[in-house]
Amino acid sequence: DRISDETYDDARSFQEGLARVKKDDEWFFIDKNGDRISDETYDWADSFQEGLAVVEKDGRYFFIDKKGEPISDETYDGAGSFHEGLARVNKDGEWFYIDHKGERVF
Repeated sequence: DRISDETYDDARSFQEGLARVKKDDEWFFIDKNGDRISDETYDWADSFQEGLAVVEKDGRYFFIDKKGEPISDETYDGAGSFHEGLARVNKDGEWFYIDHKGERVF
């Protein structure tokens, strides 16, 4: 049985219960029922790692939780996924690490 009749331009594997999909040049996340986790769309999105996903909108990168909510108001020039509790980010040419709350670690 199909969970949804929705079709996408691109679809990636489910990870941590959610999949990133692309339609009309916008990325968003769906659950295993095919429902969107939020109305937000992104220019690019990475898969969830450790409960968070890095997304990009208008040239700025930030992290969202599984409800589609940003973890902080902070945005970055570049960002990688979380691994062992930390994510590497770039702001104003400086690379550093943040924790799951978006706090700078070192």
